[in-house]
Amino acid sequence: MAGNITAATNANGYVDRFIDSSGNVIYIEPQTYHEAVEAANAAAASANAGAESANSAAKVASDNASEAAKIATNFNAAEAARVANDIKRSEATDAANAAATAASKAAQSATSAANAANATTKYAKPYFMQQYEPARSQRVDGMLWIPTNEANRMVSTLKRWDAGKTGNAIYPSNTTICGDTSVIDIEGEWTTFSLPRIA
Repeated sequence: MAGNITAATNANGYVDRFIDSSGNVIYIEPQTYHEAVEAANAAAASANAGAESANSAAKVASDNASEAAKIATNFNAAEAARVANDIKRSEATDAANAAATAASKAAQSATSAANAANATTKYAKPYFMQQYEPARSQRVDGMLWIPTNEANRMVSTLKRWDAGKTGNAIYPSNTTICGDTSVIDIEGEWTTFSLPRIA
């Protein structure tokens, strides 16, 4: 019903219907005008109470929705943080693995370089072109000594150091007796090669 409402009575003077400005009619049990007004007020009060209850329920629902949104936001933030941490951990792991791989390659390169250097050292034999015999600490198996005659600016022989030969080394035993002129030498001796004389 809409607009103004008018109470209508029956032949006995009791209100038995309500009519709004649009002509809509609502019939009720016949009652006195006073009773009808009280019934209408009670219905209005009930409607208001229902509206208030509905409003209260709507507010509770809104509050719950807001709280749920906060929880969802916090959950999403926590989930985003967890994902970010997972990404950081993954990136850190990848970086560590890359560093380890690079270090391994560097170590392999260093090992290869060391092996090459050792091989070069093994096959590289020093030589001395001088008048006097090289010091014992400088002697390497297979090295070359070219004795020189500085006065005549000449060389007459080539000498190779053979570390596997006994040379002048003395091996102590139960009967070894060192004399006043004994010299304890290192193992090895010079093998002499003569130069061909050019006529």
